[in-house]
Amino acid sequence: MMNYMLQGVVDSGTAASARIVYGVNSRLAGKTGTTQNNADGWFIGYTPGFVAGVWTGAELPSVHFRTTALGSGSHMALPIFAMTVDAMESDHELRTKYLRPFPPVADTLAAMLDCPSFTHNLPLEYLTRKEKRDLRHELRQHKDLEEEGKKEKKGFFRKVGDFFRKKDK
Repeated sequence: MMNYMLQGVVDSGTAASARIVYGVNSRLAGKTGTTQNNADGWFIGYTPGFVAGVWTGAELPSVHFRTTALGSGSHMALPIFAMTVDAMESDHELRTKYLRPFPPVADTLAAMLDCPSFTHNLPLEYLTRKEKRDLRHELRQHKDLEEEGKKEKKGFFRKVGDFFRKKDK
């Protein structure tokens, strides 16, 4: 389940720029991180055959970015990881050895959580393009779809919480 949740970070969360901006196509799981005061940014990403961590920062905490927009792990560390994976995808031997797909989530577990097998994400063609572009319009549309989805159903983490909450007798 943790692998499934951390794949969501790359597919539609704080690390989505790995796909949108850097054109990474492999199935990845990962987590971004930013320390207080934007002094450190990191990204840990993995597949069943590969794990890598990238830390960016300085030895002195007084050296930091003024805003999270520049100092977050998704802006400082993720690009290094994404460019590395993009290069691995171009090499057949590295791709087949290290960028293997995750096993699917067991149907019984997915059914217990009552989670849909898809989310309202940007269309696949936007996630697989390698060139950078202005995504303001597409992101606005994505945000509108996301808001509609929130009104219609519970979010993933709420469902997970409901699953672990004790049932009243």
